[in-house]
Amino acid sequence: MKLLLYVSLVIVAIIVISFTSFARADQCKEYVPIAKCVGEGDQCSQDVPCQGLLYCDNEGNSIHNGTCVKYAELDEDCSKVQCNPIYTCLADTCVIANYAQRNESCQHDYECMGDMTCVESVCSLIGSCKQNIECPFGTSCDNNGLCTDNIKAGELLPKKGDQYCAIGTKATSQGYCVSLYSLAVDQDCDDDTFCDDQLVCSGGKCSALPKATPTSVNCLSSPCTSYEECVCQGGDASATNATCYSKGLFGSALEQQKTTYLEFLNCITIYKCVIESNTDSPIYNSCAEKNCVPQYCTFLNSSQITQVYNPLPESCHSQSPICLAEANSSSSIQVNYISLILILSIFILFTFF
Repeated sequence: MKLLLYVSLVIVAIIVISFTSFARADQCKEYVPIAKCVGEGDQCSQDVPCQGLLYCDNEGNSIHNGTCVKYAELDEDCSKVQCNPIYTCLADTCVIANYAQRNESCQHDYECMGDMTCVESVCSLIGSCKQNIECPFGTSCDNNGLCTDNIKAGELLPKKGDQYCAIGTKATSQGYCVSLYSLAVDQDCDDDTFCDDQLVCSGGKCSALPKATPTSVNCLSSPCTSYEECVCQGGDASATNATCYSKGLFGSALEQQKTTYLEFLNCITIYKCVIESNTDSPIYNSCAEKNCVPQYCTFLNSSQITQVYNPLPESCHSQSPICLAEANSSSSIQVNYISLILILSIFILFTFF
């Protein structure tokens, strides 16, 4: 009898230990530290990414390792490689496409947004609209194929559901259009983008961010807040210790992100640039790219979340393709400007002396 009791206790202990180990593995986030980003021609994978404007060519199979390959640039052959993300591969050639909004100049149909056609060098809508980007700024395509005015902040969306909130606003679950980041403490919200300043949406109300969990707390035994994640020590799922890390920005960084985002959307409104939604990246050579990329890139930079527990090596630091194109363009203009000054200086020197 005693032997049977002893065996039963041992079995129970094994089950408890096994369950605890399993729970630990599930409760914390594991990761593989990134040692470096590799260059052109090097082997790459999900854990060994490529540098800068390179991509991991694994022949369409993300499970297998691949090789770092350069993107094809403007007017280059894209039959076997991908185009730089700011371009489109059309007839095996990288082209600038889908950037010209209604009534803007064009040479080819593919330059016009959506399904518009280039008629007498102007992007034109033939017949009914099918996409919002085929409509003028401040309007969207309804179910009847007509461009109708967007709904302003404070107004109720029609029940027919084919109109949209204006740029810089967002629909609530009750159907009202509300300005982004405009709601104060204790006001009803659906997500963080409704709440002002350093507030977040918690339990359906705009609230202050929960106090951060001290790094000394082992989150395998004490849970993190809903705005944190429990990360395994060293990324090892079998670790007995784990730490809470913020999932996003907080404090002044969160406020800076919201401010720069609104500056980008304000620029879009000033220049009446057509974009599909608040979250769209500017299309290369479009109204938004020509006028508002500095604001967009500032917003992107302010949105970067540094992974304290698994920081990217210096070799992995890179810009968004649209921001990199803007930086290269600015550098080129600066170089040309300096060259012009030098030429004028030499001309003046030889003329007057």
